[in-house]
Amino acid sequence: MIECTFEDGNKAGLRHVTVEALVEDQGKILIIRRSARMESGGLLALPGGYLDRDETTKQGAARETREETGYEIAIQELLSISDDPDRRGTDRQNVSITYTAKPISKVGEHDPHEVDEVLWVPIDQIPDAQEFAFDHYKVIQEYVQKHHG
Repeated sequence: MIECTFEDGNKAGLRHVTVEALVEDQGKILIIRRSARMESGGLLALPGGYLDRDETTKQGAARETREETGYEIAIQELLSISDDPDRRGTDRQNVSITYTAKPISKVGEHDPHEVDEVLWVPIDQIPDAQEFAFDHYKVIQEYVQKHHG
């Protein structure tokens, strides 16, 4: 939780906002393996992270994808908003916004401090739920059902 002090002096616990991109290209989904140094280290995830001040959620999802995978992306549509205060794998009660996207080009390398591996996984070979951080397996399954079901 973020502790915030309002103008009137009252304090409140606020929730973080995270953004993610489900990037698909030619029947494969872009997935990262989180660095062992990170929360949920070693698990698979969609590229994403915390929304920065002064950026839109779409800009944040594109920035996080570029930082974590080296890919520039084109955001397509809003896929999901997860506001479950008991979201698996985190104690911060994040509100997570996920967009679908298409890759534009590879412009760099992944951030080795946050990501151990960048993978393009065929939709029909998505690993089991226990291999994923947070609720990302559920988000991927919802996407597959909506777009390939």
